[in-house]
Amino acid sequence: MDKTLYELLISVDTPTVCNAIEVAQGKRGFNDFTRGTLQASAPENPAIVGYAKTAMIAALEPSRLPADDVKKLRMDYYRYMSEAPFPSLAVIEDLDFPDAIGAFWGEINTNVHKGLGLSGVLTNGVMRDLGDLPEEFLVLAGSVGPSHGFVHIE
Repeated sequence: MDKTLYELLISVDTPTVCNAIEVAQGKRGFNDFTRGTLQASAPENPAIVGYAKTAMIAALEPSRLPADDVKKLRMDYYRYMSEAPFPSLAVIEDLDFPDAIGAFWGEINTNVHKGLGLSGVLTNGVMRDLGDLPEEFLVLAGSVGPSHGFVHIE
């Protein structure tokens, strides 16, 4: 990503970005944005900007895949998250939404993802361990909860 564009994007808030998109489209009514109320792990942190690295998770029930396949899928996921382009953030859909119960985003996974070079995560799912999340790694989640359930990569 161009450094000038990156610095511009982190300097403005989301409503300003939406306004710019409406101007670029030449019309009002831009509606391609996250809906609902998100919980921020550290509202005082600056904006996160980057390429979206997407995946899906579920947690209400254990994966139906054999254990070796679950492990391979998880390792493939981490490999994918560690690859360029950067800056990037994880954009994770929790397939259990609106009944998401499994926090993929707690002390361990946030530190792992920060170590892989990501700047944060956007999810409709659950986060936990709020006092133990790494600095400068923002989690924007649909809710806060205590459990990881049977969370697994889909």
